[in-house]
Amino acid sequence: MAFTSSLASITLRWIWLGQQMQTKRYFKLTGAVFLTATPENVGEAYWNHVKTVWRALPVSSMTNVFQSVLVEEIGGGQAFGEYAIPSGEKGGARAAGTLGDVLPSFVNVGVRFTVASRVTRPGQMRIPFMYDGDTDAQGVAAPFTTLVTALANIYDTDMALGAPVATGVLRMQVVKFSGTVPPVVVSQQDVVGHVVNGNVTSQVSRKVGRGS
Repeated sequence: MAFTSSLASITLRWIWLGQQMQTKRYFKLTGAVFLTATPENVGEAYWNHVKTVWRALPVSSMTNVFQSVLVEEIGGGQAFGEYAIPSGEKGGARAAGTLGDVLPSFVNVGVRFTVASRVTRPGQMRIPFMYDGDTDAQGVAAPFTTLVTALANIYDTDMALGAPVATGVLRMQVVKFSGTVPPVVVSQQDVVGHVVNGNVTSQVSRKVGRGS
C-alpha cells in the first residue's frame, strides 16, 4: 500500500541485553516516489541510510541486535509495514578493545533535536549500547560521544534515500498531537539541529520489568 500522506513514523526495533527496545521518529516524506513505494520499501531504504551509524554503536560481539524497521503512515490511508533487517546486518560493528563490562540497558546518551520555534517541543532520543569505557565519571567519554554525534548528524539533515526508494527524501519532524481519540496532528516542525548531552543519562522505561 503506497502513501497518500506526507507524514510517517519510522521505528527502529532492537534487542539489547535480552530486552526488546525501540526508537520512534517522525518524518516528512518528499518526492513522487512515495506515491508508489510501500512501507516495507521505505523501511529498507531508511535502514540502508542509517545502518552504518547505528551498527557503529554496539560492539562486534553483539551479533543479534537490530531486528526490524516499522513504518506507519500518519493520516492518509494509514499504510503500515515492517522491514526485517537481514541477518548479516543485525550485529554491531564496534571493536570491543578495552571497553570493559557492558552497562545496564537504561544507561544512555541523551540527544535533543532542536526546532525553530515553540510551536512544538524539542525532540528527544536516548542511545544505549554503552560500556564502562564509554564513561568518564558522570560524563560520556569522547569516543562514544563522537559515535553518537555522527548518528545525530544523520538525523538532523535531509535523508536522501537510495534504492528501493531512490529520489525520496525524509526530513525528521517534531510533531504535536491532539488529546483526542484517535489523535490528530496539531502542528509539526522540521528538526534543525541537535545537542548531545555530555553527561550519562538514563531512561526509566528501559529498566528491566518497566517496558520496552
